[in-house]
Amino acid sequence: MNGDYEPKTFWNGRFRMYGHTGDADSLLYVYDQPQRLRAIEKSLSRCGILINTDTRILDIGCGTGDLIDRFVKFANPEITGIDISDATLSFTRKRFATNRKVRLFFMGVEEMDFPSNSFDLAIGINVLQHIIGEEAFLKAVKNMVRVIRAGGYLFVMDFSPVKVEVRKPAPYVIIRTRQEYVEAFEGSGCKFISEFGLPRIGVRIYRKINNVITQLKRSRNSQKMNVKTPLPKNEQGFSAKSRFAYTMRVILLKLARHFDHWLAPFPSSYTDMRILIFEKVPR
Repeated sequence: MNGDYEPKTFWNGRFRMYGHTGDADSLLYVYDQPQRLRAIEKSLSRCGILINTDTRILDIGCGTGDLIDRFVKFANPEITGIDISDATLSFTRKRFATNRKVRLFFMGVEEMDFPSNSFDLAIGINVLQHIIGEEAFLKAVKNMVRVIRAGGYLFVMDFSPVKVEVRKPAPYVIIRTRQEYVEAFEGSGCKFISEFGLPRIGVRIYRKINNVITQLKRSRNSQKMNVKTPLPKNEQGFSAKSRFAYTMRVILLKLARHFDHWLAPFPSSYTDMRILIFEKVPR
């Protein structure tokens, strides 16, 4: 436990509230999730990593199974998914109940006990950035490397800037540098072979606009508190403004989707969200 963050409780609550364990903003989740999955697919292709029916894949932090679903549709490999949220896994098990090549386990990456050399490929999308403690983080990395066969690959997608400005922006997130990730995996028996970035143009613009709107609302509320006589509220007008703001956000994301779709994966030097790719070194 770290502060108010207890991982299993937090991610169970996240799923029960939103129906997934991704971004709490539904517009951003619908926009961002396909971009991430597509970036993984393109990164695999650019690295020359082929997936077939015999490939053994480990999906770390599988959530509701969106990555599993994409692999099943184009290659139907052997996929093992793990997640720390039993509420989420209950949903995912129903989703793949008829597919015998999909196995799902309730466990964290630090505690998984699969035999060594069990998988050809491991993928973790925004998992390690939620392991707050450094000891637990290093244990998770070593465990990931352990279960991959020699010559197998590990794909890690996390916020991994060159320089960290805010290390812990929320109780459930810790930002480590790109170099920290590279050193952790290389120290556990891997070599760093490639990296790609996610442009996330729509997400960046969307959040900047939201920040401006939030600041304007705070300023307006502060001004109202200084007025002795409450100002009359036009509920109908406020609703119209809210609908307009929502519509503008939707239009913005639709326009930006084309650029993100075309650019991803992106040169990693221009973004903080990276896919870091490692190969396990034979010993």
